[in-house]
Amino acid sequence: MLLENFERDYKHLWVAPNSLKRNILEQIELEQRKARNNERGHIIIKCNSLTDKEIIEKLVEASKDGVSISMNIRGICCLVPQIPGMTENIRVVSIVGRFLEHSRIFCFGTGADSRIYISSADLMTRNTERRVEIACPVLDADLRERIYIMLETMLMDNTQAWEKFADGRYVMRSQPDKSLAINSQEIFTQEARLRSQKAGSDKGKNGSYRHPVPARIAAVLRKLLWWRNEDGRHN
Repeated sequence: MLLENFERDYKHLWVAPNSLKRNILEQIELEQRKARNNERGHIIIKCNSLTDKEIIEKLVEASKDGVSISMNIRGICCLVPQIPGMTENIRVVSIVGRFLEHSRIFCFGTGADSRIYISSADLMTRNTERRVEIACPVLDADLRERIYIMLETMLMDNTQAWEKFADGRYVMRSQPDKSLAINSQEIFTQEARLRSQKAGSDKGKNGSYRHPVPARIAAVLRKLLWWRNEDGRHN
């Protein structure tokens, strides 16, 4: 019975050990094709660990083709970023703060055409090949927008983020000007408090989600493809 469940076809879910890894590799390939056609290829990955050799090799290939790759890997990361001619289009940060984060998010593409998956799986061979793990797509446009902004906020963290460099060192980002400090976990804590206090008053026009981030961060995020125009379309 278990084997039958593994072998069945799923319409939306990626299920390890059969289809999750294959689909991740295919999504990376789609972004590679964009880059080869002089379009913007873009990938964001958030997970606890990255050790799967095939996925690492595919990400390196994508970087060589010009795909922009940003990764928030809290723990083990066997990919070395920022090597000229190899991984120069990859940046890796590790956020270590008050909360021990465990969310895994895979984002391929940008704007309204992006595909965002939330998952139970780290990108380790034990997860992609030897365990039952699931990644599911975020189909609601407002939720995709919310998650995308959260990913970008974490990548902008300059208070508790450690950035990995080509020599393997992790260097803690610092911001001497406290007015420009970005602490992603504090921002999300503030957001949770506001949502609790206002009980649904953080709804934008037509019921869309409004992310209550500080003005200095919102100014940067408005330049991203996910912020809406007045008529509700994505920029």
